[in-house]
Amino acid sequence: MQTAAQGIYEMIRLKEKDVKLPVNSVGWDLNRDTTDQSEIIAIKQFVERLPEETANRLLSLVLYLSYQALQTPNDPGVSVLSIASIFFSRISRLSLSSLSAPTILLNRIPQCTALVDLNLSHSASLRDGVLSKILAQLPILEKINLTACTKVGDESVKAIAQASAATLKTVNLSYTAVGSKGLASLISRCASLEVLKLQAVGNLVRRRSQSCNEELSVELVSMFSE
Repeated sequence: MQTAAQGIYEMIRLKEKDVKLPVNSVGWDLNRDTTDQSEIIAIKQFVERLPEETANRLLSLVLYLSYQALQTPNDPGVSVLSIASIFFSRISRLSLSSLSAPTILLNRIPQCTALVDLNLSHSASLRDGVLSKILAQLPILEKINLTACTKVGDESVKAIAQASAATLKTVNLSYTAVGSKGLASLISRCASLEVLKLQAVGNLVRRRSQSCNEELSVELVSMFSE
C-alpha cells in the first residue's frame, strides 16, 4: 500500500520552477498541473477497481505524503485537481484535517457521491460561506468533524442539517462559531442524530469560570424515541 501511495504521489507532484513559492503557499499552486493527463486517467481507473476501504486508505497515505513534503521550504507541491480527479468519485470517507486545503479542492468534495464521513477539523481558514455551499450537496453524510474550524458557524450547520437530515448521526462542532440557530436546526431536523460534541463553543456555552471548558457529548437517541 505504501509503495502504491508513493507512486501516485510522485505522479501528481508538480514540477520544480525557478521562481520560489511564497513561504505560506503550502504548494497549492493552481496555475500548474502535472504531467500527461492520460497517466492521471490510468491511475483513476486503477483506484476505481480497488475495494472501497483500500481506496480510502490509499487517499489518506497520498495526502499524508503530500502534507509531509510541503513542510520542506519551497517544495513544489502536488496537483490539487489530480487528487480530486483520481479519488473523489470512489471514496466514502475523506479527511482533509489540518491540510490548509484550498477552496478549489474543497469545492470538489460533492464529487464524492458515496461520502458518509467527512473530517475538516483544524481548518482555521475555512469560512462559513464556502463550507455551507459544499455541505448542501452531501445528502448521505453520517459523520462530520469540524473541530477548530473557528470561522464556521450557523450557515454551515443549517446546510448540513437540511441536506443530510435523514442520515446524520455524529457531529463535532467543538471550537467553532456555531450559535443557537444552527444548533436548533440540527436537532430539529436530524432525527438520526446520536452524538453531538460541543466543546468550548463560545456562542453556546456559558462560561461558569475561566477554567470551565468541559466537553459536551449529547446523546440524542432517547430524546427522539420518547
